[in-house]
Amino acid sequence: MAKRSLRINWRRIATFVIGAYLVYWSAVSLDHMWVISRQQQALNHRIEAIKAQNHALQRDIHDLHNPHTLREILTGQAPLPSVDR
Repeated sequence: MAKRSLRINWRRIATFVIGAYLVYWSAVSLDHMWVISRQQQALNHRIEAIKAQNHALQRDIHDLHNPHTLREILTGQAPLPSVDR
């Protein structure tokens, strides 16, 4: 009985290994991009909240520089600006 030798197609194996490697790192990169985009969204929400707080504080500071508003606050005719914003 003749012994059959196994012929290995090295080009096909190398192509498969390289393709699998590229697919794996593409998936890892996509995952990292997704995580970074989620973190960026969270930071953008925090930035918008801080901008709103800053705007309110700037408005209160502007009101306190107004002598008429300051007089109303001191005489009790106007409420104090909220400090817990």
